[in-house]
Amino acid sequence: SEESGTQRKGTARLLSLARIDLAFKGQDLLLDALGDLEWRARDWQLTFQGGGPLEGLLRRLIARHGFAEDRVRIAPHDADVNRAFAACDLVVLPSRSEGTPFALVEALACGRPAVVTPVGGNDELVAEGETGWVATAVTPEAIRAALARAWVARPVWGAIGRQGRKRVGERWVVD
Repeated sequence: SEESGTQRKGTARLLSLARIDLAFKGQDLLLDALGDLEWRARDWQLTFQGGGPLEGLLRRLIARHGFAEDRVRIAPHDADVNRAFAACDLVVLPSRSEGTPFALVEALACGRPAVVTPVGGNDELVAEGETGWVATAVTPEAIRAALARAWVARPVWGAIGRQGRKRVGERWVVD
């Protein structure tokens, strides 16, 4: 259900849904952002999902950061993206380059708030503090700051997710 991904307590379940392509999708930036001591002390889990030929490289980067398998994992590609969104609380798209990512449209349509970088059409869909959070730049530090703003707003992720769904519904047919 729409509300199933809106936890206020316990482990925050983060999802980065995109093909594994560090040059464009920026998964390495997200690992760098979450690798500092402050983020390591917080209660979260991250799932990368999307598949691609660079999965081995991403696994090596996860290991290099010292993240345990139960903290950061790579899930196999699944054509049913609704299942992925139902299992998460917050979507994070740390892209270096985008158009308007369909994964973001789908996430918002499923009522999930998002943290994104200011590339492509991301900031047309994600309004700061209303439907998610937009990093000020495409850097680990800016992504970390956007994640921190999201973390503080964790009690209202459900309401923000509903706003995202409404915003997407105004532009696309949501079914």
